[in-house]
Amino acid sequence: MMDALVLDRVDFVKLLLENGVNIHHFLTIPRLEELYNTGNLPPDYQITLHDIGLVLEYLMGGAYRSNYTRKAFRNLYNTLYGLKRDDEPRPKGKKKAKKKKEEEVEIDVDDPEICRFKYPFHELMLWAVLIKRQKMALFLWQRGEEAMAKALVACKLYKAMAHECSESELVDDISQDLENNSKSVL
Repeated sequence: MMDALVLDRVDFVKLLLENGVNIHHFLTIPRLEELYNTGNLPPDYQITLHDIGLVLEYLMGGAYRSNYTRKAFRNLYNTLYGLKRDDEPRPKGKKKAKKKKEEEVEIDVDDPEICRFKYPFHELMLWAVLIKRQKMALFLWQRGEEAMAKALVACKLYKAMAHECSESELVDDISQDLENNSKSVL
C-alpha cells in the first residue's frame, strides 16, 4: 500500500482496498510521516506532523484547527517519540503520559491502536492535496466519512496554495494547476 501511495497508483490503491487492506490498520502516525517525508527536498530535515499541522492552519486561515497541533495529539506524539526526534528507534513498552491536572496515564507505545487515526481517508486526502496528487486526492475524498467537509477543506487548501504560488516567484503554471484542482473538487 505504501508503494502504491508513494508512486501515485490510484488503481492499485483501489485494488488493495477492494481486496482486504484495512486502511484503519494501515495508516499510523509513523507511516503518515513517512509519506510526507518521501521525496523530501531537504534530506537533513525530518518533517513532523506538527509541521504539517502548522502548514494546514496557515493555508486554511483562522477557520481550521489541525488535529496535529492540538495538545492531546502533541502529548501522544511526544510520548511516542520523545521530545526530540532522532534516528534512534522508538522505545518499546509502556510510557507514562501526563493527562489533565498532571495525573499520569500509562500509554503502551507498542499498541498499534495508539498510533492510528480515527479518519484515515481524511488524513491521506490532506497528504495527497498538499503534495499535489489530484487523482489520488479525488479517490481518497470519495472514501471514508464526511465527504462534503473533506471537499471544502481540499478546495480551500488548493485555493490557498494557488494564492501562495502566485504571490511567490514560482512558475505560473503551478498556480493555475492548483486553481483548476480547487474547481474540480467542488
